[in-house]
Amino acid sequence: MRKKKTKNSSKRARSDSSMSSISSRISSRMSSMSAHEQFRERALTSNKFSDRARGHFRFMLDTTTITPSSWRGVKYPSKFGMYALSSFTYCLLGLALLTVFRELKEYNGFIILDGILLMTQSSITYIADVLYFGHNSIWHAVDRSYATFLTTFITLTKILYMDHIEILIGVITLAFGYYCLGKSRLHRSESGANWDEYLYWHTLWHLTCPLGMFVMVARVAAVEASLFG
Repeated sequence: MRKKKTKNSSKRARSDSSMSSISSRISSRMSSMSAHEQFRERALTSNKFSDRARGHFRFMLDTTTITPSSWRGVKYPSKFGMYALSSFTYCLLGLALLTVFRELKEYNGFIILDGILLMTQSSITYIADVLYFGHNSIWHAVDRSYATFLTTFITLTKILYMDHIEILIGVITLAFGYYCLGKSRLHRSESGANWDEYLYWHTLWHLTCPLGMFVMVARVAAVEASLFG
């Protein structure tokens, strides 16, 4: 029994020592940051939605790159990899609205305008997240501002006309999408930097919202076909 207690005690001691080491590294990094950088780090790593929301709107027009210092000049995404190509999921959805779904009578909103806005989002996202990744650029501010506008616009022009199933799909899409975005931001913070995890979660963020909207529009098309087909 004493040996087991000794082993457990030593394991706890090593665990406490490891946690203390991680905490000290985070504290050391935070102490070397400016007040601006410290606020941004807290917004990236916080588990509270309110902290993340405040951080998002505070840095919406920030043109500085939000990448850990260890990546700068070293880590850049492939211009033709899955991460980069995921930027064009908005464009694919926009093209679907302008072609396959263009004649939908039951579509809620402005289908041509939505298609154009979505295609524009792809271009902005690719420029900001791929071409100017790791570099200070006004495109970062444009990307965050445009994405916020587009999400708000599409939600407000659709929500009053949604049935309960469409609302459920929309809620799941937004909840999982923003979960992925939060994870990707965590993994590009100074204290949580992880290149592979960042690419994985940010790619999922790019895929989730267009896929969710596609499912909703496809459902509208199926219902319309059953009624008027």
